[in-house]
Amino acid sequence: MAQHDDISSLRRMRDRGEIDLAEYEARRRQLLWGTPVPDPRAGRSPDAADVVPTARMAARRGGPGRRGNRRGRAAFLLALLLVVAIVAAGVWWFVLRKRNSVPPARYATAVCATAQSWRDDVAAQDGQLQRALSSNDDPEAVRDTLASYFDQVAGRTDRLRTEIAAAGTPAIEGGSAYAATLDGLLQRTISSLRDAAQRTHGLDPAARTSFDPAVQALQAQTDQVIGAVTDSLASTSAPAALRTAYSNTSSCAPFTG
Repeated sequence: MAQHDDISSLRRMRDRGEIDLAEYEARRRQLLWGTPVPDPRAGRSPDAADVVPTARMAARRGGPGRRGNRRGRAAFLLALLLVVAIVAAGVWWFVLRKRNSVPPARYATAVCATAQSWRDDVAAQDGQLQRALSSNDDPEAVRDTLASYFDQVAGRTDRLRTEIAAAGTPAIEGGSAYAATLDGLLQRTISSLRDAAQRTHGLDPAARTSFDPAVQALQAQTDQVIGAVTDSLASTSAPAALRTAYSNTSSCAPFTG
């Protein structure tokens, strides 16, 4: 009887609009068969009242939203630092080039002084080579002595290249191009000397008919390579202002005539 009254009460609540048909059926089934009443909130989308506190709590915990913002700020700062570094590098390079620019007379003095020192050292090494070759009949010893000479001159020329680079760039029109051309010539000279050393190591001392001509050819080729370095200082391809500076510098006389 009580169950019937409860159902009647549910029916009146339905008729008055206090509960909808779905809730009426759910409660009726519970009274009749003990079926649990489903959560009326289940299956619906969260409303603003649910979302806003959740978002606030996530923000307090440093949730995905805040972490995303932090990553965005970090990426922006990294990009900004990269731009600043690139600009600073460009300014540094411009200032460095300006700082390394020197008057043509000063450049000529420095270059000719270091070239003269290099030529004296190479001449001394060449003298030692000729004495060693003339006093030694052992082809294997001749080969090793000649290869050592090429290695030593290559090392000394490498030092010359460093010293000329330290002299800076002549502050005249075409000065940078001239300095780059001279540096390229020195680099090729070093490569040629080291190549000659390798080819000398590869000579067969037992093949006398080919060994002696090969030694002479290597020496002649190296003399031409070395001469090209000093000849480049008096070259007509040098800017006119620099040729004048070479001519007015006493230490450049051996190279400019």
